[in-house]
Parts: sequence; C-alpha cells; structure tokens
Amino acid sequence: MEAEGQTSRMRDFKYRDLATAELRDWGWHLKDFRSESLRPIAERFLFNNIRSTTFATMPAWIAFEALREQLWFDHATVKCGGTLDPDLTQYHSSKITPEIEAEFNRLVFEHREIDKEKFRQLLREIGITYFEYQLAGEGKATASNIDALFCAIILDSWTAFEYLVSDLWTVTMNAEDGTLASRLESSGELAKPNKTPETIKHNIKTSYGSYCVETRRVSFQKLENIKRLYAATFGKETRNLFDKIGDGYIHALHAFRNVFLHRAGEADEKFMEDVQRFPEFRGISVGDKLLPDGEQVKKMRDASVLLGRQLIQVADSVLSPP
Repeated sequence: MEAEGQTSRMRDFKYRDLATAELRDWGWHLKDFRSESLRPIAERFLFNNIRSTTFATMPAWIAFEALREQLWFDHATVKCGGTLDPDLTQYHSSKITPEIEAEFNRLVFEHREIDKEKFRQLLREIGITYFEYQLAGEGKATASNIDALFCAIILDSWTAFEYLVSDLWTVTMNAEDGTLASRLESSGELAKPNKTPETIKHNIKTSYGSYCVETRRVSFQKLENIKRLYAATFGKETRNLFDKIGDGYIHALHAFRNVFLHRAGEADEKFMEDVQRFPEFRGISVGDKLLPDGEQVKKMRDASVLLGRQLIQVADSVLSPP
C-alpha cells in the first residue's frame, strides 16, 4: 500500500503478481460438487472470477499484441524498401504500399497462431514486462489507469462473492429437509418479515430460502451479516472459515470495497478497524487515499474465490452427504 502523492516511479505496483495468476492456481473443479442444484451456482461464480482474471491481464495483452504487430509491420516495411521514421506525426496509412501490406499479412498468417503455453510465456516476457516498464516511468495517466483496474477488480470480486453467498444459501435452504431451517429459526439471527402475507410470492414451507430473501429476513450486503447467518445455518465452525481461508483477506476485500464505493477511496476509522489484522495496511491513516498494489488485490480476490469454493462444499455436504 502506498501513500497518495507518490509518483509512479516511486511506487511498486506489483502488477505482475496479479497478471500472472491463472485459474489452475485455485484448484477449482466443478466435478468436486456432488449436488446438481449447486453446480450452476458454482459455475456462475467461477465464470465471474475468470472474467476478473481476464480483465487483469488486459493491459499486458494489449501491449503484447501492439508490440508484435508493430514488429511485423516494421519488418515488412524494411523488407519492401521502406524506411522507419521516429516522428510519430509522419506515421500514416498513405505510406503503406500494397507490397508492405502483403508482406505484413504474410507475417501475420505465418506467426499469429501459437500454442497456449508459448502465449503465456510471451505474455509474461513481453506484455507484462512492457507494461511494468510503463508503470515505472513518470506517466500519471498509466498509474491512474492501473489504479482504476485494481479498484474494478476489488469491486467485481466482492460483488461475485456477495451474489454467491446469497444464491448458495437460498438454493440450499430451498432444497434441505428442514433441519437447517429449524436451527436457524431458533438462532435469533432472522429479522421479521417486511411484507404482508398477501404480497409474498414464495411459500415458506416449500421455498424457505427464497421466502426469507424475499421478505428480507436475511441480508448479504455486509460481511458480518454473512458470517453470522452462515454460522447460524451451517454451524459455528463455518464462521472460522472466514478467518482461515485465504488468510482472512475476505475482510480486507470487504473493507476496500466499502471505502471505494462510499468514501471515494479515502480511509475512514471503520476501514482502519477492519484491516488492523493485516500488517501491510497498518501504515494507513484516516483520510489517506487507498492505493493497493497488485499483490494485495490478488490476495483479496483469491480469498473470495477460495472461501466461496469452501462454502459451496459446506452446502454440498448438507445436500449430498458423502
């Protein structure tokens, strides 16, 4: 975490830590879940996080594509007797002769297709390296862009997790035999229904989870509410997962999400309280602009993915005991 006002040259964005992450790092397989009703939920959650991971690599991918196509164009220009002018204002399409275009197309056809492993290697060695070089300069625009990307991934990761815990709890409570519902009713964690009986669409006996969501007896918008509800539903040990899985970085994800949305990225006292457990955030003061790096964003996103996977397994063990 860096303080506001530092130039991009002084900051270590650690973009590579985030951009080199891969799906296989999560150890995720849909076949691990036995309950058919939970697989669509798991698949949607996985898709949302794949999208986030793809988004993280976008700057490096664009840099890689631009560099290799420029290489092909320069090679075609020189081979066809043209010259390379460093003045960008002189770079226009009128200088592209039919011969240059034909040679360029030949190079594209010959070199475009590469296998996935080779592409990953080139993306790391060329795309990511080039983008990190840009970040190491003084360009404020590049720094602002990467900060916006980090912020978007944090917001997207929390949203994916919030929808997961809501859908997972609802489907599980609709499908279970009533044991969990009885436990929950006696826990004191449910709010009173906020709708009159004649306006309620779902039947409490046949769709208990949907009924509770519709009548707002449960809420998934705050991490503490989620922890309490899951502990009351699946057992107290479930609460411990939020602290253990991914080293508890789900708490940091929630804290950053709240500050980005509600305080334009400026730390407040609640944020300070929520991230006190993490050493790298203890140097932040109230009012500081939050500038997480790629390594921290990766920890937060991965914590949501790994915790989400574990919660699906908890529900899966209820609906389809091994």
